[in-house]
Amino acid sequence: MPPVERKVGRHHLALYRGWLQGLDLKALADRYLETGLDLRLAKATLVWLRDTLSQAALRHGHRGEARLLRLHLAPGQQAKALPCPSLDDFRAEHDPGGFYREEELIQLYLDAFPEVRDKRGRQRQRLIDRQLAALVWIERLLVTDPVPADLVSAWFDQPIADRLILAGIPTVGALLERIRGRGYRWWVTVPKLGEKGANRIVAWLRGYESSLGALPGHALAPVRTQPVPALIRERNRETAIVPMEAFVVPEALAGATGSNRYPGQPRIQAVNDLQAIQSWLATKSGSSNTERAYRKESERLLLWAVVERRKALSDLTVDDCAAYRDWLSALGRSSPEHWVFRVPQSDWIGKRNTPRFSPAWRPLTAPSRPQACARP
Repeated sequence: MPPVERKVGRHHLALYRGWLQGLDLKALADRYLETGLDLRLAKATLVWLRDTLSQAALRHGHRGEARLLRLHLAPGQQAKALPCPSLDDFRAEHDPGGFYREEELIQLYLDAFPEVRDKRGRQRQRLIDRQLAALVWIERLLVTDPVPADLVSAWFDQPIADRLILAGIPTVGALLERIRGRGYRWWVTVPKLGEKGANRIVAWLRGYESSLGALPGHALAPVRTQPVPALIRERNRETAIVPMEAFVVPEALAGATGSNRYPGQPRIQAVNDLQAIQSWLATKSGSSNTERAYRKESERLLLWAVVERRKALSDLTVDDCAAYRDWLSALGRSSPEHWVFRVPQSDWIGKRNTPRFSPAWRPLTAPSRPQACARP
């Protein structure tokens, strides 16, 4: 397999810009690179960037900038010097009345701004400014943002990319899917990555939310530190196989005029089937286990009615209930060619202990027990 060409991102230019200005490479790597404080890898990345940028300048006929971008002119970590005022400006500010003689004023000026004596330093700063200006137009030519279809090898250091690929994560899109599906501890299946390495990758992804989208809250911090209701609210609300908290019932199937609704004065303040279920579950709140069991069953029936049967819950007939019983009996036990229902079985069954806020959540984790589906 031919080697994957690495892409240059905004974080690379930020690293190189800081290096040109004399900032500490280790600190820059810790901030901008997924390899973190590994100075050896940071230097290797710097060499690759230097070669890539200078070659880009050559391709566009900028030979001077190509040579200039290969130079490290900054003497070390230092604050960028502020521009010095002219002698006339200094005179206007500090001696508007002409109190000092010319030679006295010049001496005061040199005492206040000793850097004007340093011609070499000023020349070096001018060259650094030219380097930074060259980065501006090179950025427009070379820099790109990652997209889900990109290979991880195009963006990450090769050892990290190899670990991701070994874990079944070949692309940036697969990486996003893994993180969104498994949450904060997505990295446990990636060999030799660890929590710190995973956090650096997540930080990198968050830097490109404009092209990759935002990560959910459960991917940014351990679940134990976050309230579950808030995590569930982060889910996209949709008409799909999702928890009731995120389920959007189409107006036509909401059950506001269901055939089984009580025709007289309502006894609960519920205008649709979902609200009726929530009111009913509230009466079971004395026991968390009881409430959880009733919620599980009512949730399954509501999802089946709307998504599979395409009927309001309050419009279900005896025949519909018999079909639901048959569906439960066949779910997870039928081969695809013998599955007679509209929605595939795999859309209903997920892994045990999947959090409700996870996109991988499903209402069932195994086929229902035969006695649960038995005829009365």
